[in-house]
Amino acid sequence: MSPRHSLALIIPWLTLLCCGCSRQLPIVSAPTARFPDIPTQPQPTSEVPKGISIPITFIKDVYDKNNTTYLAADAAEMLSGKIAETMALKETGCSREHLFDGDCAPSLNNAFYISNPVTTTIPLPLAKTVKITMTTVPWNHSSNSTLSVTLTEFKKLFHQPPFSNFNATMIPFNLVIQNGEVITITEQYLP
Repeated sequence: MSPRHSLALIIPWLTLLCCGCSRQLPIVSAPTARFPDIPTQPQPTSEVPKGISIPITFIKDVYDKNNTTYLAADAAEMLSGKIAETMALKETGCSREHLFDGDCAPSLNNAFYISNPVTTTIPLPLAKTVKITMTTVPWNHSSNSTLSVTLTEFKKLFHQPPFSNFNATMIPFNLVIQNGEVITITEQYLP
């Protein structure tokens, strides 16, 4: 990936942090459009605007700096159908005959693929009132229920994993940003 292409992926993050927009944006499904454009004119909607939605994000770290908590966020994209197969072939290097055998892209057996060719992280500040919901937390004994997680519990998942095979950095999340801060972190359901 060229430095110019990498920069093109980072600029929308910076725009999100600086613009203070309050529009809910749709999930992007084309592999070349990793971030939604921020509309310059208000768009008609039946929903109350809640913030800018970043559909699939891997959180690589949660840390404090200057009395603010930040996420080290890595935007990705959830794909399905032929686009998912094409990107999986390209990104994993697997042959088509081995694509669905569970070793190359096991998620394709569930009809999706998370594309993340650029793993650049961007620091995103958290609102003091951030709402966090997850399903794959060790203390959740029902995989079908969503739990509210405190910021303290969330930080521990990244710095003191509850057991050796738990890796919070591999869990995809949906983020909502409002006025330059993350106000909602929701774990993305994976079939």
